[in-house]
Amino acid sequence: MTVKIDETLNIGQCPKCHEHTHFNPTKNKKLFTCTLCSETVEQKINGKVVYTEVDVPGVIVDSDY
Repeated sequence: MTVKIDETLNIGQCPKCHEHTHFNPTKNKKLFTCTLCSETVEQKINGKVVYTEVDVPGVIVDSDY
């Protein structure tokens, strides 16, 4: 039996808590949450991956992620 796991690590520095951490994906493919402070951030790719703080009022992040 073969089990295939497709997991991507989203590691970077959180713009809110300034810690290097893993970011959990949300249902929106460009939005992630910091594992330390739970801030919602947007992934920007411009030669390197950068996470920027976003103001998303009323967005509920799925707790399954």
